[in-house]
Amino acid sequence: MAKIEEKLKAMGVTLPPAFKFAKPNRRGCMTVGRMLYCSGHGPADLPGVKRKGKLGGELSLEEGQGAARAAAINILAAMKEHLGDLDKVERIVSVFGMVNSVPTFEQPSQVMDGFSDFIYELWGPDNGWHTRCAVGMVTLPGNQPVEIKTEWLLK
Repeated sequence: MAKIEEKLKAMGVTLPPAFKFAKPNRRGCMTVGRMLYCSGHGPADLPGVKRKGKLGGELSLEEGQGAARAAAINILAAMKEHLGDLDKVERIVSVFGMVNSVPTFEQPSQVMDGFSDFIYELWGPDNGWHTRCAVGMVTLPGNQPVEIKTEWLLK
């Protein structure tokens, strides 16, 4: 078994099937040279994860962090389907996180820590740190709490 998949298993994480886009004009991932670009993904359908609602409204900070972690798992599922092996990834480079929130919610960065902490733990301090943007949005597709877009460097 691949190293990253072994770590996922040790963390108690099983990857779900990759999200299927409704239209053929886009995909979950695209490789250009040594860069892997992943489309925005919402949270995977995992037990205990709230997949709808606004931060600062129906959802607490902790629920938002859980949704961001679940989005990371959804992205990894798309990467696995695209690459066949997550060990082809050298490191994460950049993250753009959108947080569905009420106008007065001032913690989108803390919500996105659910994603960043998970990836940092999985890839370690050398390859798990990344640049990041975290912004609040008035709405996201399907009223999902987060949507996260990523860029990765391949080996």
